[in-house]
Amino acid sequence: MEQSELGDEAPDAAEADENRDVVAQATGMLASQFGLNTEAALGKLTAEAADSGRPVIDVAREIVEQGGL
Repeated sequence: MEQSELGDEAPDAAEADENRDVVAQATGMLASQFGLNTEAALGKLTAEAADSGRPVIDVAREIVEQGGL
């Protein structure tokens, strides 16, 4: 793989890592807020995203910024 290809992928990988961290943080916040296990909290997050017609990452960021649903 050429250096230019690696350079092009680095921002995407960093963004993906950041997105995973935000989703994990939001999932943990929902688990705590509603007394759910992480699987159920992730389900709640994805259901909220589907119900609102928004990407999961956008809903997750909102949850983190607002401190919950």
